[in-house]
Amino acid sequence: MNAIKLSAKNLRIGFKSNDFMYKLGFITAKGAVDATISNITLNVSLSMGTQKLADGRMVPKVSVPEVYLDIPKDKIDIKIHGNIIVAFANAFKSFMIHTMTGNIIKDITT
Repeated sequence: MNAIKLSAKNLRIGFKSNDFMYKLGFITAKGAVDATISNITLNVSLSMGTQKLADGRMVPKVSVPEVYLDIPKDKIDIKIHGNIIVAFANAFKSFMIHTMTGNIIKDITT
């Protein structure tokens, strides 16, 4: 089995949504989101080899045995624009960043 380790530091990603809507009961939040995350560290290991199919053919095999992702919470910048409900929610975004960061890392590494 052969392996490659890839590392990247100081990555920056951005996300933009020009139109979102979230409705809960009779309350509707409408707006736009601009998000930027900087100083991301990513380490990935790729294992390469071959595998035998049921019909006897040998084919390439790539697996990812290790993924490390670090997203610094103090480097997340989220700007939310929209109606009065969105403006109210915007005041609490710093409380949501910790939960969002954990979910992002969990989704990527599993």
